Amino acid sequence: MYIIGASGHARVIIDTLESVGEKIEGVFDQNKDVKTCLDYPVGSMENFIPAYEKVVFIAIGNIQWRKKLVLLFDCKVSWGKVLHPAATVSKYSVLGEGTCVMAGAVVQANVEIGRHVIINTHASVDHDCIVGDYSLIAPNVTLCGGAKVGAECLIGAGAILVPGIEIGDNCTVGAGSVILRNIANGEHVSGIVK
Repeated sequence: MYIIGASGHARVIIDTLESVGEKIEGVFDQNKDVKTCLDYPVGSMENFIPAYEKVVFIAIGNIQWRKKLVLLFDCKVSWGKVLHPAATVSKYSVLGEGTCVMAGAVVQANVEIGRHVIINTHASVDHDCIVGDYSLIAPNVTLCGGAKVGAECLIGAGAILVPGIEIGDNCTVGAGSVILRNIANGEHVSGIVK
């Protein structure tokens, strides 16, 4: 698998891929000052030649950068998925291409995860939840049953969405928040949100 990105998230992705025996074919980044990522040399993005037979993973946490790179390479490469062996993913869930599920995360039955989503360490995505494309579910987030998260959302570490809550597109939920009401598109909230 080819990895795009060479910072913190990329290190976790590489470590996860190594733990399941996946071969890292190359690591590329736009920052020409970055020379290595873990034990891998980092090539310049200018030198990455897309081809459909290449399986690629965008290992960048920033939602807008991740989306920009996906749109740049879409239909030119095959997108990989990354599932940590210590994650629990129901066979009755659906994970979109380019998505990762990190160590300790749980994805329950009848969950739909969009394209290029990050389900981070120890996040819990319970039954019947939906998570939209490019969203980032941070460590220790709890999405209770039937919660819906729109596209391009950041749900901060330790946040809790009670059952059935709907979060619109392009929203930010601050770390440690408890969401007790629906959130409209583009809202940025934190704390106990009633």
